[in-house]
Amino acid sequence: MAIIILFMTTMTIVAQGGIDQPLAKINAGAEINQVGWDASGNILAVATLDGLRLYDINLQLVAQVRQGVVVNSVSWNPNGLQLAMTNGNAIEIWNWNSSTQSLTLAHTLHRSAESMAVYWSPDGARIASLEALEWDKGSSDLQPAIILIWDAKTFQLQKTIPGTYVFNRLYTLGNALDWKPNREPIIAGIGHRVRIVDNEMFHETGLIAYILDAVTGEIVKDISLLGPYALSIAWQPPSGDRITIGSELAVLWYEVSTGSFVNPLPSQSFDVQSLDWTGDGRFIASDGSVGDSVQMGAARFFASINNAGTRSLEWNPQFNRLAIATAGQNAELRIENPGLVPGFVFMPVANAGADVTITDANSEGVATISLDGSGSTDQDGAITSYQWSENNIVIAHGIHASVNLPLGTHIITLTVTDNQASFDTDEVIVVVR
Repeated sequence: MAIIILFMTTMTIVAQGGIDQPLAKINAGAEINQVGWDASGNILAVATLDGLRLYDINLQLVAQVRQGVVVNSVSWNPNGLQLAMTNGNAIEIWNWNSSTQSLTLAHTLHRSAESMAVYWSPDGARIASLEALEWDKGSSDLQPAIILIWDAKTFQLQKTIPGTYVFNRLYTLGNALDWKPNREPIIAGIGHRVRIVDNEMFHETGLIAYILDAVTGEIVKDISLLGPYALSIAWQPPSGDRITIGSELAVLWYEVSTGSFVNPLPSQSFDVQSLDWTGDGRFIASDGSVGDSVQMGAARFFASINNAGTRSLEWNPQFNRLAIATAGQNAELRIENPGLVPGFVFMPVANAGADVTITDANSEGVATISLDGSGSTDQDGAITSYQWSENNIVIAHGIHASVNLPLGTHIITLTVTDNQASFDTDEVIVVVR
């Protein structure tokens, strides 16, 4: 168990002053709980106290469902064709049609208690959810809950994680759990483990964060902190070797392999309730600020995009935009341009091409496949490397490549790297039959 004691004096704030030049902004007219981009980066889902809304990249409203209903949380299927949202004592699965820009209700997962948050896994196979437990404490902001794991194909309950965890309802729960980015069924989460006895809450540990196995339900690692309370958590991509924890005082950086904390990352907020990383794990957005992990150790580069209190944020999948929702009953929704932040480097965007099915015409058990990465782009530089791999084994290099694949289904990953050492990945599914 790793323990860190953090005091106010450890937090360093370097760059003051916000950059108030959003690409788009609107007044939502309602409190926002969570924002989330679809896989294409063209549609932003927004969970509000007045239903679920979908906006385009210019913040034009394109769809709206469950108006008048409190939606605590929303999460997209990585394929961009479905999303999950909370609705009272239920989780709803909606199909998204990008052609007609419409949502159709596909499944409703009924429960006997309130669904507080949903999180679709990176491989699309599972959905994690937080479910409130009955606890009659009047005006208390603390809410005990359990963690559930759902099969995202059958929408059947797979696992109820042992233990009860307590969360603070004053803060969004959009970052209370986070799936490991490398597709392992591993979750990082926050929340003290507690017992409820005769309507009284007893803390079992001083735990503020944990890593658990979504298949077995077992706690893989406990992360303890003496001092600030954890409000948010996010794995650092692409491998998930580190975890960032937003606290009341700073953003903490945890090394999973060593079980130790690196120097805290500075934050311009004392209640860091929203965290998100770019896909290459270089830049972190936390409560309206953008930080560079490469320069954190020395220069402590940290520039603020927006000084307003932040409720939720998320990088666009193309990583050239950042959606930010401010806190409050009449929230502002903003699309920020991170390129305005001094030192920000745009990631390249990998495009491995469309999925393909090919027939082994000669019945030789293999087929030659042409791979095409020419759709990949880089906004502020040039792509210098194209690498194709399967199961983490490199099979080809180059913007175009030909490979021989045996019968079966193959998930081929394209990794592109630019002249500033930033990288991105994309997958193409090849079926040989």
